[in-house]
Amino acid sequence: MKVITKGSCSTVDLSGDDFGSTSQYEIYVECNSLTRFVALGKCYEGVTMLHNVPLPSNFMKVTVEKVLYGDVAVPVPTS
Repeated sequence: MKVITKGSCSTVDLSGDDFGSTSQYEIYVECNSLTRFVALGKCYEGVTMLHNVPLPSNFMKVTVEKVLYGDVAVPVPTS
């Protein structure tokens, strides 16, 4: 067994991230005039920074905790 002692793994600085408070949400996607419950997630309320970058006022940090239907296309804004 080879042991690497160079310390190639760096520590992660989370000081710039603001985690705020969390709430669990159901995530729905509208497709072909149908609304489908596709996942469970968390919304981080009051978060103003993500990876040391300020979030625009109309954005929020969310995470997907459990996917119920992985074959549903999730719309992603491009502008």
